[in-house]
Amino acid sequence: MLSRSLQQIEAPPPSASAQFPHGFPSYPQACAIVLDRVRPSPPGLLLPAFSALCVLPSHGQGLAGIRGQSGPIHTELLPGGLDAKRDGAGFLFGVGVAGIYDSNIFLQENKEVSDFSLVASPWVNYRSAPVGGARFILGARYGPFVRTYLDNSSLNSLDHSGSASLSYAVAKLNLGVNGEYSRISQSDRFAGTVVDASVINFGVDGSYQFSQKTSLDASWNASMTDYESSNFSSSDSYIAQLTGFWHATPLIRLGPSIRHSVLESDNYGDREAWAFLMRLQYEFTGKVDLSASGGLELEEYSRSGGDTELKFTGGLTANYAFDALWSFGAGIIYRTLSSPSTQNYSINDLGLTLSVNRAVGASSLRAGVAANFSDYQSVGPVVVMHEDDQNFGTFISHRMGLFDGRVGLNSTVRYSKNSGQQDWSRFQVSTGFNYTF
Repeated sequence: MLSRSLQQIEAPPPSASAQFPHGFPSYPQACAIVLDRVRPSPPGLLLPAFSALCVLPSHGQGLAGIRGQSGPIHTELLPGGLDAKRDGAGFLFGVGVAGIYDSNIFLQENKEVSDFSLVASPWVNYRSAPVGGARFILGARYGPFVRTYLDNSSLNSLDHSGSASLSYAVAKLNLGVNGEYSRISQSDRFAGTVVDASVINFGVDGSYQFSQKTSLDASWNASMTDYESSNFSSSDSYIAQLTGFWHATPLIRLGPSIRHSVLESDNYGDREAWAFLMRLQYEFTGKVDLSASGGLELEEYSRSGGDTELKFTGGLTANYAFDALWSFGAGIIYRTLSSPSTQNYSINDLGLTLSVNRAVGASSLRAGVAANFSDYQSVGPVVVMHEDDQNFGTFISHRMGLFDGRVGLNSTVRYSKNSGQQDWSRFQVSTGFNYTF
């Protein structure tokens, strides 16, 4: 769900690091810190410092769930994080403030409504021990965030985001359990307007090392998206995955994977699918980080009269640190969502991302492009036909850390354009600061 965010579609930077042992994130996010929080992590989920705001507004992309594919909600603005004390233990407190200009809040083709909003968020983060510092590690975070608009006061909102995780690690076994709740209010391109929704995620994962060359990874995740308006259909998803890895070299591991998923929606009934994949992971001492999967998925919709369809599924996330100053990221993801607004339609969404990061002293510049191709597939009788959508976006952002990373300054400029069922363009500018106590 958050199925995420911010995200919005930038490929994760090399600093976001490491493997995706339990599957690919629903989407690469526009904020690296939030991406670290949203994506599936190595066995035993450990949350990063929950600080301030990720002030990188989206270009209206949907989001399918932190751990699953329940609904197309995209968390455009959630509390993000600085790196200060990120690997330490104990409590961490902070506050963030951001100003955002949006040229097309409601994603309209002709009657565009622009406005300026101010977002503020205090937050608290807790971790019982540093990463690797104990067998059991407990993490928790919470932060409300308040958004007020200059002209459209009816859109003012008080949102919340909180999560908790527990990990256990011994010589050959790693286990993790995590949960998250978010209440969000924002523009969403699949809904075609501003939406209010609640998102709940819960997951368990584990990994067991049988030998120096073989290991087994398993995970189960649930996502629930609930729209507050009756105009949109809520959805739930449940995904279980089992992967057997062979460590071909110290840097490469690969193996077969089986995944079972169930997507339930009032809009189109139920979707059940079995996927048979090959997965590959490559990591070279922070220089190169690659995770890929590909295979076939057999799907069946409850309203399609028992017909099944076999199609390709997979994804790719790649990061490359050229040197201490330059880094590059790319991502490909294919996912199936339920349409929140159109009866008996599913959305087959292909996302492509590319980004580059340049460190400049205590600051960094980041730029990127993203493209999404959304194929609307009828899975039952339809009254209203829905065209396919194409969404393109580009962004450039600047971030600066001050006072040993306790103060962060963030600015982003983003342009996006959508064509298909709805034709619209959107220009956004955000700037803000955050402070860690």
